[in-house]
Amino acid sequence: MDLKSNKNRLLIQMQYDASTNKYPMSFPLPMLLLNIKQDGDELVDLILECKDKNKAGKFESVDNLLNKINTSWDTYSGVIVNMGEYPADADRYEYFEYFLDNIKVPIFVMGTYPTINRERVLSFNSSLAESNISILETDFNITDVYIPDEYLESYPMVGGKKRAVMKITWGCPQHCKMCPVPALYNGKYKYCGVDVSVARVRDLYNRGVRFITFTDDNISSADKRFVKFMEKVKKENFKGLKLHSQEGFEVTAFSNEDFCRLLVETKWVTVKLGVENIKEDFLKKIGKYFFDFNSIDTAIKNIKKYNIKGVRFFFLIGLDETEEDVLENLKYFSKHHVELRTNIIRKYKNTELYDMNYTQKMTPATMRKLKSMAYAISWLSPYKVDMFDKNALDKFITENGYTTTTKNDKLVIKGRTKFGFQTNRFKTALKCMYESKYNTNDSIVTISDGGVEITNKIIGGFDSWV
Repeated sequence: MDLKSNKNRLLIQMQYDASTNKYPMSFPLPMLLLNIKQDGDELVDLILECKDKNKAGKFESVDNLLNKINTSWDTYSGVIVNMGEYPADADRYEYFEYFLDNIKVPIFVMGTYPTINRERVLSFNSSLAESNISILETDFNITDVYIPDEYLESYPMVGGKKRAVMKITWGCPQHCKMCPVPALYNGKYKYCGVDVSVARVRDLYNRGVRFITFTDDNISSADKRFVKFMEKVKKENFKGLKLHSQEGFEVTAFSNEDFCRLLVETKWVTVKLGVENIKEDFLKKIGKYFFDFNSIDTAIKNIKKYNIKGVRFFFLIGLDETEEDVLENLKYFSKHHVELRTNIIRKYKNTELYDMNYTQKMTPATMRKLKSMAYAISWLSPYKVDMFDKNALDKFITENGYTTTTKNDKLVIKGRTKFGFQTNRFKTALKCMYESKYNTNDSIVTISDGGVEITNKIIGGFDSWV
C-alpha cells in the first residue's frame, strides 16, 4: 500500500466503549488523527457518531463504514484507522477486531491497540488480499497539535462551556511493570517548555475554551516544572477556566505544598492519584516509583490541608495479594474518606507484568466483592463516614435523617433509598456498616420504595454483593 497519491485519505477514529466516552469532561478528541490530518483528508469519528447509540447501533455504524470502504476504497489514496488514544485502550478491541475481520481492502492501522498488540492485529490479514492490514508507527506526541474550531464546537461541552484537550508532556519517566506507557513511547519522556505550554492555554482560552482536559500520562512527574507552569497559568488570570486531569498525578508530588496550593488556585476540578496500594511488597512487585507508605499519608494530609476538591484515588487489586491484604487497604482508605476507583489488574502485552509469574489468590467473585466495597467507600466519602467503624451505621442514620425499627429478625431503615446508578453502592455501604456494628459477615440488604430491610440470613454467598 502506498499513501502517496493526489487522492485524499480517509481517517477513521474507531469506536470503543470506555468510561471516558460517557462524560463530557473526558470525551476523547481524535488528537492522533488531527496530528497527521492533511488538507482534503476526510476524518470520521465513530466515537462521536456512536456516543448516544446502543450496542446494536454502534455495530450498525461500523457496518455502514465497512460497506463504504469495501465498495469505494479506490476513491481514497489510503485508509487509516486509529484504535486508541490512551494507555488503557491497549485492551479495547471489540469493534476494532470486528472491523478488521470484515475489511476486504488494504488499510493502515495505528494507535494504542495496534502498537501493544501488533501480532494480534496482523493475524486479521484477509485471505482475499495478501497483507491487507499494515501497522503505521504512531506518533503519540500531541503536545503541539492544533484543534480546529470546528472540533471545539462539535464535541461535547462541559456545563455549556467549550472544551479542549492538550498535553504538556510526552511519555513517562517511570517504568511501572503493569503499565503500557513505556512500550508506547519506547521508554522516553520529555516535558514541553513552560512558556510554550502556557501560550497554548492562552490560545485556547482566546478561542472561547473554558475547560481543558490534560491527557498527559504523568503530568506531575517533574513537579517543580509543573509548579512553574501552574504559577504562570495563575498569573494569566484566565477567568472561568477549569482544568481536568485525565490520567493520574504522582503521589510524591503532593509532598510539595506549592503544588497542592496551586492545584486549588488554578481551578483543577478533578485530581487523580495512582496510589495503587498501601502495601510495600505490592508496590515493589509492580515496580512503583515509591515504596514508602508515608508518601501516601503525606499526600492525604496535604489534600485535606489545602482542601483540594475532586480527588480520586486509583487502587489496584488482583496480583498475588490475599483478601485480608485488600481489606487492610480498604480500611485505610475508608478511614480517610477518600473517593476510590478500584481496578482489577490487567496484563497488557509488552509490559513486564505480562511475563511475570504469580499466583492469583483471590477468586473473581471475591475481587468483585472487594471492588463493590471500594465503590461503597467512595459513595460514603462525602458523608465523612468510615464504614468499618462500629459506630458508622448509627452516625450515618442520625446525621442523614433516617429512622430505624425492628421487625422480627430484621432491621428496618426508613428514609431515602434511591440514588440512581449509585443505589447499589448505598446498599453495599449499609451492609458493611451493619456488619461492622454487629460483628457479622452474613447480612442481606433488601431495598424497596418503603425502605431498607437488613437480616443476617445467608442467601447466595457472594452473589449478595453488588
